Amino acid sequence: GIIDLKKNIVKFIGDPSLRIEEDKLRILRYFRFLSYYSNNQKELDKKSLLTCVNNFSLINVVSRERINREFAKIMVGKNAGFILNILRHYNLLNHLVNGFNKIKKSEIFLIDKLADDELLRLAFILIKSNLESIKLKKSLKKSNKEIKELDLLCNNVIPITTLSDAKKLKYNYGAFIAKKKYILSVVIFKLKKNKKIL
Repeated sequence: GIIDLKKNIVKFIGDPSLRIEEDKLRILRYFRFLSYYSNNQKELDKKSLLTCVNNFSLINVVSRERINREFAKIMVGKNAGFILNILRHYNLLNHLVNGFNKIKKSEIFLIDKLADDELLRLAFILIKSNLESIKLKKSLKKSNKEIKELDLLCNNVIPITTLSDAKKLKYNYGAFIAKKKYILSVVIFKLKKNKKIL
């Protein structure tokens, strides 16, 4: 209810198992709401969390298109790193995309340093999990256009530290992708962001 949300506590109304039985997608919705409201382990409602964790495989009966839409909202939540780490801790990321659990705990929290751009954040996970973007075509029903952008973002990620580097990046990828690749470079290589570069 409203009182719980004011305390940043997200939980089901009534019995979590019954709510999930009514709609399996509520499992992902629970984590989506957490990604907006919670960033503290102490704020988690254990009954709601463990019910979702223990029943997570039920999302396999939900269409991949619906899963994609819900996961996309988790990815851009202000506490995405915290929630993704919970999913990783319980080995649940692999239910969404096989191989996503390869990302390290220390790296997953860096997601929050990226702009709240779903594809940018997905590219980061793909790079850190050493996976190809084509996996997301089946797992998350990503479009050919989205896969193409992910390919460009994940391709040849190197430190961008000079204006010369930036010019080459723009020449090779265009301004739109170049800017995103620069942001990835800053986070991955722990660089200081330079507004003059891009």
